Amino acid sequence: MPGHGECSLGFCKCHEGWFGHDCAYRMQAVVDGPGLEESRPWLRAHVETPASHDPAPGATRLRPLIWVYEMPTDYNSLLLQYRVARHYGAPRLFIDGNDSVPMDVEVYGLEFTLHEMLLQSPHRTLDPEEADFFYVPVYTNMVIIPVTGWTDGPYYYSPVQYRTMHATSFLDEAQHWIQSHYPYWDRKGGRDHIWLVTHDEGSCWVPNSIRPSHILSHWGRMDENHTAWTHYDLIVPALHSPNTYVKSPLLGAPAQNRTYLAIFKGRMQRIAKRAWEEDWEHKHRILIVDNTNKTEKSYSELMASSIFCLAIIVRFSFDDAERLPELLKAIPESEILRKQRNIRKVWKRYSWSSLKWFRQIAREKLTANWALNPEDETNSTEIPERQRPYDPASGDAFQTLMEWLYGQMEKSEGG
Repeated sequence: MPGHGECSLGFCKCHEGWFGHDCAYRMQAVVDGPGLEESRPWLRAHVETPASHDPAPGATRLRPLIWVYEMPTDYNSLLLQYRVARHYGAPRLFIDGNDSVPMDVEVYGLEFTLHEMLLQSPHRTLDPEEADFFYVPVYTNMVIIPVTGWTDGPYYYSPVQYRTMHATSFLDEAQHWIQSHYPYWDRKGGRDHIWLVTHDEGSCWVPNSIRPSHILSHWGRMDENHTAWTHYDLIVPALHSPNTYVKSPLLGAPAQNRTYLAIFKGRMQRIAKRAWEEDWEHKHRILIVDNTNKTEKSYSELMASSIFCLAIIVRFSFDDAERLPELLKAIPESEILRKQRNIRKVWKRYSWSSLKWFRQIAREKLTANWALNPEDETNSTEIPERQRPYDPASGDAFQTLMEWLYGQMEKSEGG
């Protein structure tokens, strides 16, 4: 929000002359000016809406330009009021002292956050006629779990819990709504529209009505029961604040001893079963963690003390999962070093550090980590090297998404 409204429990009331979900639009007679962030400085860590201000003379625009639909609140913010657990669905909790803390236990928090990032992005346009893409903010995960799954009501479509069928109908209904209220879907058959589906199984459960669009999800399986469609779907990383990788040399932390050959934290049952039956932790230094064998170490500490982690760097077929110790031990030291060095080149692409308040967290953690062992600053032998101060707003997952969309502009034109 550009500081021109008041919000309470997900409901926002704009100041006179301003309107829209985040109060970014203003009536023609209203003069642009500073908002509440001037009198409430604690808002500055969250307020940034360049699209709501008059551009400077001669200013250039960042492409692609994205228009965010002004959907009825039933499809997004109203769902935040229906939830019964305040920690679920949003990336932050506001606490005493006008402060906020990130909710890193929220697996699907990108649903809310990408909406926020697009509203605050210089790629946003308030004029749909000049837009390259159209983003449809629909909170499908909120429908699946905290509303349909946990509350007594309202029921969406049927009183059946934990089913993607509710979200499928929700998306179909949203598509019909934008098609009946705006002309933009029919102009290109939805090819220039963007939807985010964060829940499990990726886009396999989205309705056919939105298939022509670009679908963003966390699942990228391309096998027979695929969850992603080549060329039009994009797999985006889950949302985690810099707090979750604070022990990493990539955030300036001193290197730790790599005591584990590999770690995996999740629910890959086939690997977990074999690992526990054959005691991989003691025989091969491979640690598999899930809800049944929790460890006192944080995920960041585990990652920093392991040579490999599953899901990135080393790929193997699911059929070879039980041969994991053999496959990892066969990788030469030189190849391991090469892979670790390459991680430094791409790791920011997997973080959403350009989110305004994440930037501040990243800067604070970098500064604090270097203060722990400043003598190590000239040591370039660590793999990967300790990350020196960098711009968290540059080269992250959001910028990667914008770059990918830029490459899709011509495709969206021609189908």
